[in-house]
Amino acid sequence: MSSTNQDAAIGPGLIIISTLCLGSLVIAIVLSRLDGPAKMAGLVLVPLAAIISLILWFAPRESLEGETEIDITVYDSTYYPRILILSFMVISFIASLLLYALFEILQPIYAKPLKKLSYRQ
Repeated sequence: MSSTNQDAAIGPGLIIISTLCLGSLVIAIVLSRLDGPAKMAGLVLVPLAAIISLILWFAPRESLEGETEIDITVYDSTYYPRILILSFMVISFIASLLLYALFEILQPIYAKPLKKLSYRQ
């Protein structure tokens, strides 16, 4: 078991994932203000951040070989705060995708005024 410096009992992986998600969301919002094909680059950034987050989530962090078996029970008191932070990140990610789709992709089609007919007698 290795000891690492942790700020507020949050590991460096969670800080990397949250910075990645927040950064891609900010860049997507900034790019959505542009015109042309650069506007759709935000659609690539957000799923790319999700894929990188999943890779970091499931990637092995340490080698399991060479560890000696020690009979010590370790209680993780930071499990619930990490789950709350992760669930907040997932909910905000889904909400941001929904808002991005509503306001940027699904542009409204406005009705044109009807032509006035003039009846001359």
